[in-house]
Amino acid sequence: MQIVQQTQHQLTLAYRPFNVWLQSVVCMAIAFTVPQFEGYPSRYNLLVSIGLFVVGFWQIAYRGSIVTCSFNKRQGYFVIQQEGLRGTRRLRRSLREVSGIAIDEIVQYGGKRRRGPYVYKIYLQMFSGDRIALSTNALFSQEQAHQTAWMLCRFFGLRPYSMTEAKRRSLLL
Repeated sequence: MQIVQQTQHQLTLAYRPFNVWLQSVVCMAIAFTVPQFEGYPSRYNLLVSIGLFVVGFWQIAYRGSIVTCSFNKRQGYFVIQQEGLRGTRRLRRSLREVSGIAIDEIVQYGGKRRRGPYVYKIYLQMFSGDRIALSTNALFSQEQAHQTAWMLCRFFGLRPYSMTEAKRRSLLL
């Protein structure tokens, strides 16, 4: 997340998922080159092509949103805005509802014995028990996640953030 504006009473952060955009473009570019492979039946090439194109488009549509988080102490609210192919969505809440900042450390992949690299997701914890994610994707840099969390804690005047390891998700559940 990048700082767009930071003053005593206002903080604006933006998240632009360049890595998702790049993956999607590469996936869609490969989709157009697959039909040119020889030695495979054309219907298989067409199915692979359509599959790669759908995956690339899905990534842009569901994970490629630009997220802007604006926190304003004078007006007493924050706005999280997501802009993407599916339109613009806005969430507006009072700053008084924020009880803390949390970072989830998520294992990207790995078996029971081997742990893969981690990604980090930053959440605003609300007094109601809700958690609001600040971006549509996880951050790859632990340092960037910690810096963003500390900046938010200082801005809100909150105690230091909590960091937890997220529970592993199974595709079967």
